[in-house]
Amino acid sequence: MDKITDPYDTFKTKIRTHAASLQELMQKYKEHVTVRFFDAEALPDKDYTDFVMCETDDLKFYHFMWEEIRDSIPYTSGYVKIKEVIMGMENAFQTYEKESLKMNQ
Repeated sequence: MDKITDPYDTFKTKIRTHAASLQELMQKYKEHVTVRFFDAEALPDKDYTDFVMCETDDLKFYHFMWEEIRDSIPYTSGYVKIKEVIMGMENAFQTYEKESLKMNQ
């Protein structure tokens, strides 16, 4: 008797495998880049199901990590899509005023 494979089970297995490969890739950069994942599909706004927040003190390693992600099988096979990148710095205006304008608070 042949076992019939449920296509959904096959898809879930692929997703888990791809997620594991991305986790391994991000672990390479954990000393320089903190990565946090958020689930957004149940909340209103953009058409995102998930989003990622990355924190780093060195943009070089952030860039290297994303270059590897873009070259990965999950990304090149369409399992992962980057729709929008928003860059920001925490308290940037305060740092600018303090360091560049020599303003004290």
